[in-house]
Amino acid sequence: MNEIFSIMYKGKSYYCELDEDGFVWISLEDDINSKTNNGQVKPARNLQEAKEIAELMLYSMGY
Repeated sequence: MNEIFSIMYKGKSYYCELDEDGFVWISLEDDINSKTNNGQVKPARNLQEAKEIAELMLYSMGY
């Protein structure tokens, strides 16, 4: 079962999803409401790791 969570990054809230394989997906507010897991190289083992991975993804994407 997928777990939905949100994180605050630089004063903005982002909705994320942790799937059953440990991949973190960030929902982007763009024209097509896309999701990305840009740069994730290892699965998250728990929700805390998923939040840390999501923050690193946002940083790497220049947010």
